[in-house]
Amino acid sequence: MLQPGASLETVEAALPGAIAEPYVRSTPADLAASLHASTEEFRATMALVAAIALFSGAFLIFNTLSMTVTERVRDVGLLRAAGASRGQVTRVVLLGAVSTALEFTDEEWERVRRAPNVAGMAISLADPGGPIELSKETMATLRGIGAPPTQDELLITVSQEVMAMSQQRENPMKGFTVADKSQVGASVLQELREVQDIVEAKATPEEASAFARWMIEVAQDAANAAKEGGFMGFGAEQVSKGEQDMLDQLRTTLGVTEG
Repeated sequence: MLQPGASLETVEAALPGAIAEPYVRSTPADLAASLHASTEEFRATMALVAAIALFSGAFLIFNTLSMTVTERVRDVGLLRAAGASRGQVTRVVLLGAVSTALEFTDEEWERVRRAPNVAGMAISLADPGGPIELSKETMATLRGIGAPPTQDELLITVSQEVMAMSQQRENPMKGFTVADKSQVGASVLQELREVQDIVEAKATPEEASAFARWMIEVAQDAANAAKEGGFMGFGAEQVSKGEQDMLDQLRTTLGVTEG
């Protein structure tokens, strides 16, 4: 029985005679040190993930802008040959992206812009994993957003705005809330369906079709980012049943056939 006022040294000296070995002695200071070390390791890991995401975002923005410029070389050449100044050409290129956004109301454009992130989030919600899996899925979503499958003006504009927000550490998901937490999956599907209806009403048929396929590709990238289940990497699945079910529901919701 520990007597009131007993010192740590007294307890340590009495332990061998009172308790049979083996035993582990651990003080509150030891536990605090262990917790601090674990926290520092986690912070270092998150800092590394953030640095990689920042680098990937910068590269994807540069890549997207480069592709956009390459696609418009012929148009720019014709404008210059017709006598347009550099300033006029710049305004034409910038107004092309602005006019795409102006087709939508502010609320509609905010929903369209965050839709790729919502598609990626749908996979994370379908089969929640640990912080490492979530980080991988988030980075895969970001990469998918930075590399739209076509050069349609709508997709390029959305991609550039989302990547710019990421560079400025703004939340591209702002404004998206779910009233009933027990119906998160259904709410995500409903949000994407409503966004697709907006796109189909305001954009060209080609852009609407490409936009729907893009949502599926972003979700698929997130699903492929990290293995789910298993133990220490054994028996894990690249795409879990929950994730595959969500992918199938997304295809049905957006009207995209597999393949």
